[in-house]
Amino acid sequence: MATNAMNAARGGRGRRRQAGRAGGSRLSPLFVFILSAETVLALYLALLVFTRVDGVLLPGNELNVGILNNVPGVGGSEVEGGRINVLLVGVDRRPEDGDEPTRTDTIVVATLDTVTKTGAILGIPRDLYVAIPLDPNDPFMERINTAYVYGELYDYPGGGIALLEATIERNLGIPIDQYVMVDFLAFERLIDDLGGIDIEAEKEIYYANYSNDDVHGRELYIPAGWQHMDGYTALAYARFRNDEEGDLGRIRRQQQVMMAAAEKALALGWLDRAPALWNSYRNAIVTDVSTARIPGYALLAKQVDLDALEHRSLGEQVNGQFAVRNCSTAQGASVLCPNWDVVDIIIRQVFLDPRVKQEAATVEVRNGTGDPFLADRAAAYLVAQGLPQEAVNAGGVVGQAGETIIYVYNGKEQTGRAIAEWLGVPASRVVKGGGQVPAADVVVVLGPDATIPEED
Repeated sequence: MATNAMNAARGGRGRRRQAGRAGGSRLSPLFVFILSAETVLALYLALLVFTRVDGVLLPGNELNVGILNNVPGVGGSEVEGGRINVLLVGVDRRPEDGDEPTRTDTIVVATLDTVTKTGAILGIPRDLYVAIPLDPNDPFMERINTAYVYGELYDYPGGGIALLEATIERNLGIPIDQYVMVDFLAFERLIDDLGGIDIEAEKEIYYANYSNDDVHGRELYIPAGWQHMDGYTALAYARFRNDEEGDLGRIRRQQQVMMAAAEKALALGWLDRAPALWNSYRNAIVTDVSTARIPGYALLAKQVDLDALEHRSLGEQVNGQFAVRNCSTAQGASVLCPNWDVVDIIIRQVFLDPRVKQEAATVEVRNGTGDPFLADRAAAYLVAQGLPQEAVNAGGVVGQAGETIIYVYNGKEQTGRAIAEWLGVPASRVVKGGGQVPAADVVVVLGPDATIPEED
């Protein structure tokens, strides 16, 4: 897996390294139905049933993961060590829009590691100010939610979705394998078909004139606390951003709606109506995932623990710093400007080797050189690679060390090997610690050969 995922395209130039792909394979899974958000929820619920129906689609094969080898694009060496990234897009398309391209209202990247069967969803603010590579040699700065429109209007190869994918890869270093796109009307219809959903509203929501079609507006008030919401109300709750948090709070509410709807679908036994549900909703979804791949990918997806999915956002704080800030363009438009150092950390944490995540090791960095600041710099560098801030500590001086050694305790070898790779230390210097077990699981003793790579 790439360790430096974020060589920035600062100022709209350059190329960021790819994050989160192991082995370079392009896989085409439909695990996306367990990793969706807001309007993409329609796909989630329409296809979630495929992951849990025993004897309906593939009788006798429910636990036979080997069937994946017979599905085009999956199986064999492609699955081993692979990571799959799916772009989930909700578009604010209304009936009166016709074929006119519209801005993307929801942008989410869902990622799955096919070895550990762990995943995450990363919400991207729609107002994020980034370089749009309509001309790869001369990108321009705009909100990320305009990329789809520019790609459609100016005949970008592959259309608007391809330009959005290119924009994400250029700015965030995340390569996209598949995409799924759904509009508002599909979202509402799905929630209504569920009979509504129950949500604990985190705050009061008030619209003086809310409309889901830009025509039939009305006053809408959602009290704080537990509420039963129909599709119209759930969409309004998920879209709300007229407060101090703006788009950042909205991303959190989108994920809240997604989980509530998923739980309702399971409780209602939708699992037993999989084929009918897929036929009902397939026309509301635009995707490059073929129907033929559904059964095999469903078997892969059913191994993922929904409760263990990470929910992340580029609107978060890391170490007390926000990943984005409110700013204005030269033309006076309000946008969200990235704090690239924090954005990079969030993305590295999302795409951190899941085996390292599962170990959840604590790390202590000790200084065995004459440089009094080396341990602090090394600890900060390890955090920048994706280790949690609270898990890394700069320890004291241990006397002059001949060379850098990484001592591993409590079986946390994967973390030790990852640190060795980041620091350019030979794998032979990752050794099992002996004697009294220290407070940390991994102890890094920096020798005079230690050099901390410079961050871009």
